[in-house]
Amino acid sequence: MPIHSAASRSGSAQLTRTVVSACINAAGRPDFALSTISVPSSGPNLDFSFDALEDDLRERGYECPFVHFDETEAPPFLIRAVRRYLLLSQNRGANVDVLT
Repeated sequence: MPIHSAASRSGSAQLTRTVVSACINAAGRPDFALSTISVPSSGPNLDFSFDALEDDLRERGYECPFVHFDETEAPPFLIRAVRRYLLLSQNRGANVDVLT
């Protein structure tokens, strides 16, 4: 299962972080998306703008509202649980709404 990457708009050294986004999918249902982002390796990383990530999510067919959970701020179980959810959703077919 691929993790999509949204590039940072900064030219400085970068770190890669995994982000879970709660959003609406193309079918109009609540869903999760898993992405990676690049953040500056020095300075206040938490000030990273999610604009590039949200542009990438829109290109992938997701809609607002977007609620993002960076791997450094998310509960320890979240990224693992979303990976599992996305794998199960993929195996059951794209039109299955696992959340309801």
